[in-house]
Amino acid sequence: MNKRFLTKLLTIAGLILSLTIPLSMIEGVVSDRTAFREQAKTSIAESWTGRQSFLGPILVQPYIEHTETKKWDENLKAYQTEISKQERQLFILPDTLTIKGERPAPIENVDYVLQERTYGKFQRTLNINIPVDANKAEAKFEDGLLTLVVPKAEAVKPKTIQVVSK
Repeated sequence: MNKRFLTKLLTIAGLILSLTIPLSMIEGVVSDRTAFREQAKTSIAESWTGRQSFLGPILVQPYIEHTETKKWDENLKAYQTEISKQERQLFILPDTLTIKGERPAPIENVDYVLQERTYGKFQRTLNINIPVDANKAEAKFEDGLLTLVVPKAEAVKPKTIQVVSK
């Protein structure tokens, strides 16, 4: 009777061990896939909307972009220059700089061979790793180039201390 009991006990222990090993392997795969899913969700969220954060006081600097497009006029048999202006905004947070705007759609009734420029709404968020003085920020858009001047905060600028020896 002891031999039968020992055989049953060893059989049960063997079954438990044989089921535990695959379960531990599956648990590792599940945790890896969960981590990949979270990473994919974060990546998609950042690529669509940029990094989402709000840290405190914000400076909104509106600016106007002037664009010039040429359109073919069938009646005149010549190109006509059309100048348009678009209002855009520049957002400055303590640690981030966000630029939002909208590019105009391409000229209609034109067959493009190659179109490299995208159109529609856009947003770009840049991390600023140093404290800045947002009140003195300046934005200038000229000849298709946006120039931003955001000075460092006074606390970050190096200070020279003169040492006097006696």
